[in-house]
Amino acid sequence: MLANIQGILIILVIIGLAIKISPKEVSIAGHDAGQLFLLAALPLFFIDFGTSAEYAAGELHKILAQENLQIYAPYADLAIALLNIAFGGLYIYALGVFRDGGGADTASMRYLGPSFAIMVAFLLLEDYTLTVVVSSLSGADQLLSTINAVESAGAIVHILIGVGIAALTCWLTLRGRKDAARVTFIILFTYVVLMTLTFIALWVQTNQGVPSVPIAQPPANLSMVNLIGHIANSVLHGLVALTGLEAVSNGLQFIKNEDASYVKWGKAHLARFQGLWTFLSGRVGVGRTIQFGFLFWGGVTTALNSHFSNYFNVIDGTNGRTLVGNLAYIALVPMGGVVLYIFRQIWSSLTLSFANMTAYEDMQSTAYRDGVRGILPVSLVYRSPNGNFPRPVLATFVVATIIMILVGGNTSAAIPFYGIGVFAPIAFMGFSVRKHLLATKPAGYRIAAPITFLIASLSVVIFMSQIVGKFEEGGWIRAITFSSLYITGHVILLNKWGERSPETARHLIHDVSRIEGTMAELLGWQTRMMQTYRHNLLERIHRFRKPAILPKMDTYPPYEIHYDNH
Repeated sequence: MLANIQGILIILVIIGLAIKISPKEVSIAGHDAGQLFLLAALPLFFIDFGTSAEYAAGELHKILAQENLQIYAPYADLAIALLNIAFGGLYIYALGVFRDGGGADTASMRYLGPSFAIMVAFLLLEDYTLTVVVSSLSGADQLLSTINAVESAGAIVHILIGVGIAALTCWLTLRGRKDAARVTFIILFTYVVLMTLTFIALWVQTNQGVPSVPIAQPPANLSMVNLIGHIANSVLHGLVALTGLEAVSNGLQFIKNEDASYVKWGKAHLARFQGLWTFLSGRVGVGRTIQFGFLFWGGVTTALNSHFSNYFNVIDGTNGRTLVGNLAYIALVPMGGVVLYIFRQIWSSLTLSFANMTAYEDMQSTAYRDGVRGILPVSLVYRSPNGNFPRPVLATFVVATIIMILVGGNTSAAIPFYGIGVFAPIAFMGFSVRKHLLATKPAGYRIAAPITFLIASLSVVIFMSQIVGKFEEGGWIRAITFSSLYITGHVILLNKWGERSPETARHLIHDVSRIEGTMAELLGWQTRMMQTYRHNLLERIHRFRKPAILPKMDTYPPYEIHYDNH
């Protein structure tokens, strides 16, 4: 009884503190309606990656447990941590280069060409949709874990809860970023504090002499090749939610171009670190601040969950709970009774659900940009008074619901499709940054070009390995769906639906989308690039049909360097 009272007090303190410091400032008028300051942007763009701790270790250990290889989990954890640092570092630098949003899409358009930009666009559209699917179903799993019913609940129950979660976050997104940012901050802050308390409590228990539970030993006849293969496969399953890296870069236009409060303070009181404050200034600095979390969060949380999973010998399905649910039960019941544990499980379900917010936000920036350029229907380009683009959000919800039904509400059936596509955009970003360094920087800076090339090549290897490693689980389906969407994008572009005259593009950018400044100029250039690509493709098709007629190819419009100087 006393423990439950303690649990209630802990809950009230955490939520009270979260409400007290939650952000309240969001632009509400003009062309920057709905733009976010740091505390408002942080939860919306980080929550997807932040909640990966809830299922990444579970997926990793599920693969290792197939051959009793959990003892090798630290090697997989180290690989995940190093990959997070490499990819995060690439994007932290790239934010300063492609500073008006668009992420790998914008980078590819500038340095690799429109065909690669279309590829990136559809890979991300798939990944954002699958983020909603996986987050909603993971939230349903965690909620059912509260009553030890993850395995026993039927498919219909999983689907209904998942769809309900997706609908709730869709509704909150459509209300506008002011409400969405504040609610998401409270949810993420409370989740992080509860996770921190869980790790502290587990550490205290292990240091107080709570005995470890022996885990099964690996087979003695397992070859080194098979061992490395299983560890690599576990890394591919545990390396999830990196869509958030692209999400920050892609969604920069939704961030207010203003210094964060800590940067203003630093400029005033620690002027000797002027280079650092310049690096962290403006909307780019806000994005970099968020992405610093990507460098370490995934590696640290996955490693801690893996360590305690092995110590207490629990994985997904043990006692009818998820891996993290088991650890929460062990840690929190002695501290705050069953009340604190149940609250934590319900709250983690809610937090997992709100990872949808990242996907819904970036689906808007991707879909409206592609609608303007001509590879998606123009009807998606509508901006409501609160700054949202509601039609892509609603379309994402509908498609995600269909996928949840198709996979029977099974999170593990959906996860193989999730997180595959993002590695191709990361690769294209790496190749684009390499070309940028070689084209614009003096020789001393070009030493970084081979590093970015290596990171990009590594991402290509992971992308292909994800498809091969998850082939039997459905990786082949992802390859087919992407190819189909890539072709569909070209069909739309080459059809009359994809034609965008300069007047139409100007109307869509300035009047409908209410985008102004350098961001509008850049989108206008991208539209001209895509329309030139469209014209040249049509000319090639015409030449193929009538070989005697020479094609009239247009020259691609040059990139104006003043786009970078603002």
